[in-house]
Amino acid sequence: TIQNSDAKVYTLQLIAIELAKGGKFKNAIQLVESIQKASISAFLLSKIAIEQIKAGKDEQAADLFSQAIQAAESIQDIKSKAFALKRIAVELAKAGRYEQAIQLAESIQADYPKVSALGDIAIEQIKAERYEDVGYLLHSAFAAIQSAQSNSGRDHQLRLIATDIIRIKLIDKGMSAKIAQIILFYC
Repeated sequence: TIQNSDAKVYTLQLIAIELAKGGKFKNAIQLVESIQKASISAFLLSKIAIEQIKAGKDEQAADLFSQAIQAAESIQDIKSKAFALKRIAVELAKAGRYEQAIQLAESIQADYPKVSALGDIAIEQIKAERYEDVGYLLHSAFAAIQSAQSNSGRDHQLRLIATDIIRIKLIDKGMSAKIAQIILFYC
């Protein structure tokens, strides 16, 4: 048996993800239900949903994403809730559910996780070569950064998003110019 509860939860997370990758969704979900920490359960449910999408089980994945969001919404601590919702929003984007990801990200009440979610969703869209919402997302992310409390936090967020975008070599020249304009406007 595993004595340390953090180590136990981490081990359960790994097992749940591997079960989902192996198509054993019911077992993975049962394992997640045994984890008492809502933020971890919410994230794992969204990871299982991704595997369900890969297996062509879109309806079940939609239900699981809803359960993940409900679990995250049940978290009392505002920052913990915000980070849990951020992680789910990014998983939704990875699953190609961009509209739902954007709506969820925009509902986040804490600045840093909201900015991070919007930036990460933009990056997922760039990776998928879906550029139509990227300008809006970056504009929203940078606007949220502007309202952040500290200048150092603002600068750090701008650098993180800009660095992630620069690392992606898929961006066409037109989109690069638009992104550069947005970044320069807020810097």
